[in-house]
Amino acid sequence: QKLYNKYKNTEISEGTQTIENKQAFGAERYRDWNTFRFWFRAIEKNCPWINKVFLVLMDETHIPFWLDTNHPKLKIIYHKDYIPEGLLPTFNIMPIEMYYYKIPELSNNFITSNDDFFFLNSCTEDMFFENNKCVLNCVENKVKHKNSNQVWEQILANNDNFILVSKF
Repeated sequence: QKLYNKYKNTEISEGTQTIENKQAFGAERYRDWNTFRFWFRAIEKNCPWINKVFLVLMDETHIPFWLDTNHPKLKIIYHKDYIPEGLLPTFNIMPIEMYYYKIPELSNNFITSNDDFFFLNSCTEDMFFENNKCVLNCVENKVKHKNSNQVWEQILANNDNFILVSKF
């Protein structure tokens, strides 16, 4: 929170952001609801076929005190390990996800999940991958987002387009 507030105040004083920008500075975007333990439990219970979890964190200070960092399925990755230095620090999910491809040891087939995406029911690998490729029906709403004026829907449309063009 301290580091986030420091950079938030810098952006506001430089005029690159305004305090009213809820997309950038909404309090709900930078909170801890203490649900992380349940996320790990859900993976273990509902996705036992997942071989490794790459926990992407800003830095060492973000490791939860209760986390078994020696667990054989866990690999902790810091932003500095794969995001270009000139973009750090970042509190924005877009550059964090955009550079995933640079994470050492990351499989070609991977699932990304933020703190608001839980595996609440049993999931099988073929729900995400078929013939070693991404299942394209996970991009069902591509047309819905295409002509939207909403920033988030435009981002989704770009992601959908990337997946379809790349033919994973």
